[in-house]
Amino acid sequence: MKNSLENFCSHCLLSLGSHPTQRIVNGEEHAFCCYGCCLAFQVKHGSREEPEAAWLLVRLGIGGFLSMNIMLFSLLLYSGTFDVADSEMLPKFYWLLGIFATPVM
Repeated sequence: MKNSLENFCSHCLLSLGSHPTQRIVNGEEHAFCCYGCCLAFQVKHGSREEPEAAWLLVRLGIGGFLSMNIMLFSLLLYSGTFDVADSEMLPKFYWLLGIFATPVM
């Protein structure tokens, strides 16, 4: 008899779908519905260097995402997209850039 949890993700318990990701964590094989669940499971349940490596990958991804947002909003500011009518939006964009830059540092 098959285990009833074999068709579900080890992290979020959603259906595995047609292309599940298989990983060995702590000597046990686990199936995940996506790479995000695999990474989150390794951060939470991994042993030795697995959580550290996964956490560094998460930090790198978040840093890259926030850096790209900073570049996008800076492009809007430096290209002169905002005219005099939109001048009240400029301080809000500067605050937004500061908020995005804080975790990157």
